[in-house]
Amino acid sequence: MTTRPTKVPAIPKPPAKVDPETRAYLESLKEAIEIRLGRRGEPEDRAVTLRELIASGCAKRLESAPFDTNNVSQNNTGFENPISIVNATMPPAPTGFTASGAYSVINLSWDIPSNLTFLSHVEIWVNTSDDSGAAQLLDIETGSSYSHAVGGGQTRYYWIRFISQAEIVGPFNDSVGTEASTATDVTHQLTVLNDAITSSELAESLSTPIGNLPSDTAALITNLDGQYAVKIDNNGSIAGFGFASTENDSGNATSDFIIAADKFALMPSTNDAIADWAAGTGYNVGDQVKAASNYYICIEDHTAVEPHLPNTVVGAGYWNQTNKMPFSVATSPQTVTVGGENVTIDPGVYIDAAFIKDATITAAQIGSIDADTITSGNISADIIDTGTINVSNVNISGTTSTGLNIKSADSGERMEITNDSIKVYDNSGTLRVHIGNI
Repeated sequence: MTTRPTKVPAIPKPPAKVDPETRAYLESLKEAIEIRLGRRGEPEDRAVTLRELIASGCAKRLESAPFDTNNVSQNNTGFENPISIVNATMPPAPTGFTASGAYSVINLSWDIPSNLTFLSHVEIWVNTSDDSGAAQLLDIETGSSYSHAVGGGQTRYYWIRFISQAEIVGPFNDSVGTEASTATDVTHQLTVLNDAITSSELAESLSTPIGNLPSDTAALITNLDGQYAVKIDNNGSIAGFGFASTENDSGNATSDFIIAADKFALMPSTNDAIADWAAGTGYNVGDQVKAASNYYICIEDHTAVEPHLPNTVVGAGYWNQTNKMPFSVATSPQTVTVGGENVTIDPGVYIDAAFIKDATITAAQIGSIDADTITSGNISADIIDTGTINVSNVNISGTTSTGLNIKSADSGERMEITNDSIKVYDNSGTLRVHIGNI
């Protein structure tokens, strides 16, 4: 039997010159033959050829005695043993399945057991994610390898299973997909990006060509190598920093370091464990606690109340917020939640501890001063208001005629000391003691 099937010619229409009876007979004969050849009618009604039986496995070609329909004998039926044709064994799960990505294709390979004689083909399934339930049938293969063209920079997940000649489906090689990726095609990416950004993609302020910029602006471009900046835009809220090296009006090089932020701080490299604040606990000066994700330091011995920032609520004077930041700058008001209350921190520089060798301060607002010695050429104050001044010696010199006025805040009693007299008044303002010139 040759490998090339015999070509069946087309059957022409009956000749037009034949009589009607012969013509009807020939047309019926033509229709019957075309039905059996499968050229007309339902496909199930066509005849099956011996070649098709051999190809399907229902018959075999005998080399020594080719099957002859006109000489059928016991040893020359042309049919296999029906018992050996159908193998109902389920194929095993494939093993040795690998997937390797190249530049634009993914190469698949697997093992086929030598005893798997009833194998028909291999189904290859694929998905873009590791989800076998959503995988799609890619192709079928009768061999042990397959190449899948996916393009550059692609990732796929694969599964395979064996199908027997009896159309019995075997299990997949694994429930987890075998992953493979192709390399990014750099040339293709450059082609895509080439001319992708034009003036239409730029803001109007950036769309002017450099050659058309004003002369003063164009001159600045030559100094771009001395500029560095980082900027973050979160819905219009700008934060960042920048370095700049420019020239002043005198032509001298100057440098700038500018930070755009609502809050700037220096933090320690380590965060020591700080105990949580506990109600009713006695704390000493310098003790640190943590409350509501904030850190506080005790500035006066006190049995702890709920920590608050200074000068806000009762007990606030005993605690000062540190947040573990020895130095911070607030450029705008900051609102924090402490103990369930919202507290506003005014803009300013906040230093946990400052050591200044020399300083000139023209004006200062100081809540308290703790010093071993205060040396001053002149202390000028309208009122020194305090509960107690406890000193071993007060030396007052260089006073004017106005002198020194010492007044009790509670009773109204007061003492006036001038260069030439001392006067003492009671709480009603009546002079009770006068020493010196009258």
